[in-house]
Amino acid sequence: MERDIVLLVIQDRNGMISWAGEPAWDIPEATEYLKRITFGHHVIAGERTAKFLNFFRGSQMVVVSNKDNPFYKNARSFEEAVEKCGDDPEIFIAGGARIYAAALPRANVIYSFEISGKLDGFPRKTPVYFPSINIEEWPMGRSSKSFTWQEKKRGGIPVNCREVIYQKRV
Repeated sequence: MERDIVLLVIQDRNGMISWAGEPAWDIPEATEYLKRITFGHHVIAGERTAKFLNFFRGSQMVVVSNKDNPFYKNARSFEEAVEKCGDDPEIFIAGGARIYAAALPRANVIYSFEISGKLDGFPRKTPVYFPSINIEEWPMGRSSKSFTWQEKKRGGIPVNCREVIYQKRV
């Protein structure tokens, strides 16, 4: 079956996506956008990432984990998670890093919210990064919007962000 596998990522200029599985920022504009585009579709995430994704209400979560969770569809691998999405024509991938790495070869679109700076974080937590992509295989498509928001986790400092859509070359 032909379907879109879409990676959803929020990253800083170095590709950092979280601190040990905990999102490093809170972007209301991105959250609202992600709610809209995932509504009614399946969203695949790893166990640690899924804990922070309560904004995907209206979507069907499939969590890749070795533990069962009664609130989600459970899968032991990325491939099993895709199977659990049935005939959904568009599957969204919300991370973490291992799930992104497993999904990247099958993905055809990346919706990336790219933060202009490097975000400093929690000194006792390990930063987690989005897998590197080959820019020749994944040319930057359109950059649909840029915005500035007051980062709540950073004491209200203004942070610049742009949404970029990458389309895989076939």
